[in-house]
Amino acid sequence: MIPSWLEEKLFSGISHWAYLLQVKLTGPKWDEYRRGIQMVLATGNIARFYLILRNVWDFEKSEYKRIYTPQFLQESLKPVISEFQQYFEDKQVTPLDQVYHAEFHTKMVNDYLLTEDRMSMAHSVEERVPFLDPDLVNLGFSIPATMKMKGNETKYLLRQAMQPYLPPHIIRKKKWGFSFNPYLQFQKDLKGTAEKILTRKRIESDGIFNYSYIRSILDAPPHPRMRWHYNFIWLLTGFAIWKQMYLDTTDFKMPVFDLEAYRG
Repeated sequence: MIPSWLEEKLFSGISHWAYLLQVKLTGPKWDEYRRGIQMVLATGNIARFYLILRNVWDFEKSEYKRIYTPQFLQESLKPVISEFQQYFEDKQVTPLDQVYHAEFHTKMVNDYLLTEDRMSMAHSVEERVPFLDPDLVNLGFSIPATMKMKGNETKYLLRQAMQPYLPPHIIRKKKWGFSFNPYLQFQKDLKGTAEKILTRKRIESDGIFNYSYIRSILDAPPHPRMRWHYNFIWLLTGFAIWKQMYLDTTDFKMPVFDLEAYRG
C-alpha cells in the first residue's frame, strides 16, 4: 500500500500522465498505452485499479462515446464500479484480500460456475466442484493472503500442502486456464467471422454500438497490443448471435451450429 502522503505527492508529480490522456493518440493499438496511464492514475484506489485490469472503461468517458451510440448513452446506465465497490470497503484487510473477495463473489459466480454448470448440463455430465465445500471455503478465507502467494508464485500454500501427494512436475506446473491468444485467433478466423456477423446493417439496427469503432478494429493492421480489442470483438460477435437466437424472435428454436445462419 502507498501512504496517503506519498500518493498525493505521486499524483502531483505525474501530472504529465494526465496530460497524455488528452493527447489524441490515433489508432486502436495506442489504447493499451492509455490503459497503462489510467492504471498509474488509479494508484491507491484498489477498486478502480482492479476494474481497469478487468477491462472496464467507466473511468474514461471518451471511450464510451467511441464505443456506444449517442442514443444508447442516453439510457440510465449504472457505473460498473457501483457493482464492485462493496467488495473493497473493508480497509482492515489487504488489497490482495479485497481482490480475492471481489473475484469470489463476482467472477466465480457469474463466469466460472455459470460456464461449468451450462457446459456440463448441456452434455449430460454430472460435475462437482470439491474446492467449494463450505468448510474448505471458510478455511481458505481465514488464511492471510500473504501465505497464499510467495512473490509471483500463485497457489503457494496449496502447492506446499500437496507435495506429499502429487509428483513434482504437477506441483511445479504453471497455471493454465481455458484461454486463447486473441491476437492469433483474430488472424486465424475471428476477423472473418466478425465480418459476417457484425455488419453495418445489424449494428446500426441494434443502435447500441458504434459501427465506426468496430470497423476501426477490423481494419487496423493486426497487432499484439490490440488483444483487448480482439476480446471485445469476440464478445460482441457472441452477443450478436445470442441476441438473434433469443431476443430477435418469439419462437423457440434449437441452436444452429452454422455461422451462415447468423450472418448479419
